[in-house]
Amino acid sequence: MFESLPSFDEAVFWVLISALALGAVFGFAAERGGFCLRAAVEEWVTPNRRTEMFRPGSRTTQFFTAVIAAILVTQLAESLSWINTEEALQKTARFAPISLVVGGLMFGFGMALAGGCVSRITVLTSRGNLRSLWVLILFSLTAYASMTGVLSPLRVWLQSLGAQSSPAPLLSDLSVYYPVALIAVLGLFVVIAALRRQAYIRDLVYGLLVGLMVPLGWWITTSLADDGFSLLQPQSMNFTNPAANLLQYVTIASSIAPNYGVCLMLGTLGGSFVSALIGGRLYFDGFGRETEPLRYGLGAILMGFGGVAALGCSLGQGLTGMSLMSTGSMVVFGAIIAGSAVALRFFPKRR
Repeated sequence: MFESLPSFDEAVFWVLISALALGAVFGFAAERGGFCLRAAVEEWVTPNRRTEMFRPGSRTTQFFTAVIAAILVTQLAESLSWINTEEALQKTARFAPISLVVGGLMFGFGMALAGGCVSRITVLTSRGNLRSLWVLILFSLTAYASMTGVLSPLRVWLQSLGAQSSPAPLLSDLSVYYPVALIAVLGLFVVIAALRRQAYIRDLVYGLLVGLMVPLGWWITTSLADDGFSLLQPQSMNFTNPAANLLQYVTIASSIAPNYGVCLMLGTLGGSFVSALIGGRLYFDGFGRETEPLRYGLGAILMGFGGVAALGCSLGQGLTGMSLMSTGSMVVFGAIIAGSAVALRFFPKRR
């Protein structure tokens, strides 16, 4: 039976091992800190019980700290030639604003219905959350169908609407002041949360740790993978394509070899499982109402198609793409937040 197992050259082997380790660290930190963009948006649109004011809190602090760290370290590493992201999807894909906005809105709306972004769903699945497992399976199926299956014609048509021949410009190319302004705005939210005692040191630590995974992912898929023979498109933290890749690998493992995305997903599942085991948070948690599978399932489908149409999820565009200063990623990030905010305000989860 072992004759059919794929063989790897040394560079590919270390890329896969590093992806497992990267996912494990992310999974551990995300499970411990509750890292999730949906939870951050919920802090903005849900009134505070004491003051009835909308305010950023611990989840906002974590996510924005991660974005700031990802931007600063990625840009520094790029300037020092430690990484090379020129061929990254966020930099080379044609700018299709309609698809990015519609896909982002769909992903954000689905994220709210499904109870978390894809990374959060992956983490919760490893803790024994059966709702998240249901979402992860449907999300992976829909993403795979949108990439190469029955939904791909609809996705291709959407991405052709208003598409430009050139990629989206980088924020740093438009003006040197724009990246500074972006970091200042994100930092302001973090400071406000800290001053109001809605966030603590642990939130900064977990956010920083997650943010540092982004430049590390760029380094793994560029510098570490570059041995003169192996060619790998630069990528970092993203859960849309990897979830579809994992589904494909699980079903036809004898015909294909695991890739960076598959190992990233497996590492995340393993790291979050260890974190939950240490913290005593392993338990089965199922659906509470008969109609919940419909709500969560619809959210998963919207996220699956939207994530592919928008070329990434809340991490793939909202964190990884933002680290490259891609204006296309910023469009998707804003659309995800808007879609999630609408769903959370008008279709709140029943307690």
